[in-house]
Amino acid sequence: PLNATARNLLQKYEESLGKRESYLFYGIRKNRLNEDGVLRMFYSLSKQAGVKVTPHALSHTFCKNLLESNVTLDKIATLAGHSSLAVTQKYTTPSLQDLNAAVIQLDD
Repeated sequence: PLNATARNLLQKYEESLGKRESYLFYGIRKNRLNEDGVLRMFYSLSKQAGVKVTPHALSHTFCKNLLESNVTLDKIATLAGHSSLAVTQKYTTPSLQDLNAAVIQLDD
């Protein structure tokens, strides 16, 4: 599933291609990208953007954001492709930022 923003961007990208393609992204030789090709593209684009990030960090951020939006652990586990809820439960461990925000609430 994709949210409305992602769906709109994907639709604009597809429209910019001019015709319906079999694959969303292609490699240098006009064939579909395999996992290694996707990773190379990811790291190349993140370097061009000046952002130091990994796919794992994005996945973690996605799951943490879902949790903070009160999405249930079973849904987060399914969206993340986790094999069990135990894997997903690590996102319930509060970060230092979470703990700081909790303590700041005492000022109110």
